[in-house]
Amino acid sequence: MDNNFKLNVHDCMVDNAVGCGGLIKDSNGKLVLAFAGPIINGNVEYAMCMTILYGLQLCIPLNVTTLIIEVNSGVNISYLQFMEDRCCNLSIFYIVWDIKKLLIFMNSSFTVIAKAANAAAIWLANFGCNLDGFTDFGGSSMPFPLTGLLHLDQLGIPYVSR
Repeated sequence: MDNNFKLNVHDCMVDNAVGCGGLIKDSNGKLVLAFAGPIINGNVEYAMCMTILYGLQLCIPLNVTTLIIEVNSGVNISYLQFMEDRCCNLSIFYIVWDIKKLLIFMNSSFTVIAKAANAAAIWLANFGCNLDGFTDFGGSSMPFPLTGLLHLDQLGIPYVSR
């Protein structure tokens, strides 16, 4: 079994609510699992770190050996990408620590992608703003708008939002 996966994550702020979302896809580009949820702290770096951590925790039961983590272009991931021991934001220090511990067990890399290539994760992050807690989606539990965005992604058609 091929244990190579991609974790695509995004965070957003709508009014005063912060949400996050992500997708885990296998090496064939097939969706394995999607997730969305609210973030209590409004800090963008904190939200992105929490999103990555949650996605990594979902990857553990999949026995992931290789993982590409895709983030949106507005995120500073240098403290994760280069695995520095110092962190400029004390509120995310232990989250980064937990991320590093999980990444030790897999071959991982970070990629920054354009917003147009991240429509499904963006939709999930917006959806997460309105949820009470983290929610996982797969199979028949997939929200209809997300299904449409994933179909466009499979066809290679970028979704352009207003």
